[in-house]
Amino acid sequence: FSASSLASMSDDESLRATPVATGTMQGTKAQSADQTKAAESKLSKVKTRLMFGTPMIFGFFLLVWLGHPYMVLLVCLLQVGLFRELVNVRYRPAKERHVPLFRTCQ
Repeated sequence: FSASSLASMSDDESLRATPVATGTMQGTKAQSADQTKAAESKLSKVKTRLMFGTPMIFGFFLLVWLGHPYMVLLVCLLQVGLFRELVNVRYRPAKERHVPLFRTCQ
């Protein structure tokens, strides 16, 4: 990489590990070179996706098999979680500005 190509990179791109002329990996600011290489390996990514994706899919199939009441419960829990997240997105800036009774006014 030349200095001009590095200058044109965005912040996200500059944090990724890049190969140097010797073929080894440089580490990012938060990880060593070995940790970065292990975290970015394709096998590691596939393993992580399988570990989290498979139980989620089977859990959804289990809820479908259990019937309507459990699907209603799933939808209600998702709506509550989404509402909570949206309220927290607005609450953090309001807390910084010290808006009185913010939660009761919205």
